[in-house]
Amino acid sequence: MEFNCNLATHVKTVHQKLAPFKCTHCNRSFGKKESLKRHIMTHTGERPHECTTCGKRFIQLVALQSHARVHNNLGKS
Repeated sequence: MEFNCNLATHVKTVHQKLAPFKCTHCNRSFGKKESLKRHIMTHTGERPHECTTCGKRFIQLVALQSHARVHNNLGKS
């Protein structure tokens, strides 16, 4: 059942190019509510993921994880 739901979302957003979630700040549209929520953080300045080493903050966890490699690779030559 979940597969069908994900497939339906994929078809609507990718193939039919539907984007029902609109940003109230800039009118940009998104196919997924989560994408809109993440985008709104670019307007609000919210960055919920913080690097415990240097304090730099990120909107997406994956960006923090990528950033952490900078610290992990500093001691290696």
